[in-house]
Amino acid sequence: MSTSIKVNGGVMIPTDTIKFFRPLTDEDRARIADKYGVDVSERQIQITFNSGTQKTYSEDLDAIRGQGIGLVNVGNNRHVIAQDIEQAEPFTKADAKAATDRGYTLNGTFRSRVELAGGRAVLSSAHPSQIMQRRAKAITSAAAASDAPKAQVS
Repeated sequence: MSTSIKVNGGVMIPTDTIKFFRPLTDEDRARIADKYGVDVSERQIQITFNSGTQKTYSEDLDAIRGQGIGLVNVGNNRHVIAQDIEQAEPFTKADAKAATDRGYTLNGTFRSRVELAGGRAVLSSAHPSQIMQRRAKAITSAAAASDAPKAQVS
């Protein structure tokens, strides 16, 4: 697996700084354009970094996968790097109550908590077994993409 991705024609991002990827919708592009006054019409994904910052990039999820990065959809259109998944455990009603008691707002139904490398975690609408099945498939697909012959540039 690659330890970095190339985006926007040359920007290199270490994969260990990425929490998750999310495809941009037309609504997202309009909201970003209104809020920041920038044209993001050509941007395809938003990366949320471990620090919580978010940036948009022109590559789509397939282009990221084509760089040998296995991605797992954990629900709510969020994709994490398969190699970063350390475990998935059930997210119970008691866990949800504890989170809301601590002041978090949960928008959606979550079935698992996915532990990522470096002590990070995301909540998922998929069951833990589904996450692990998706992880295995993504790692296999990424390995196949990495082994595929690359086009020669003359």
